[in-house]
Amino acid sequence: MFISIGDLKSSIYKRIVMLKKQGYEINEWEEKLNAVPDSYDALIAFAHTMNGEIKIRADFPYNEPDGLENIKELRPEEHKDFIQSYISETEIKDKVYGGVAGRMVGCILGKPLDVVQ
Repeated sequence: MFISIGDLKSSIYKRIVMLKKQGYEINEWEEKLNAVPDSYDALIAFAHTMNGEIKIRADFPYNEPDGLENIKELRPEEHKDFIQSYISETEIKDKVYGGVAGRMVGCILGKPLDVVQ
């Protein structure tokens, strides 16, 4: 599949807009993108420089941790072990395994059938 330089530049621009909505500091990145030459190599190199360079704004009101332990630390005390009061650990595992197995059966084995008349 062929992607044009304009489409690639548009995709990078959309990524910058999304990062802004997610609380990242993207002050000059739109201008930097406009200054990149119309070349696949230059646009891809620019996209790679964005990784790790763009930081969360200091005034962003949300804390979005990456790791499970950090997520658990931020949970309010009244929500810790909340689900265990309603469902046993065995039942949770059964539901997760059943959901994954059902998804695999539906996606891998299932296929649309046309009715032949």
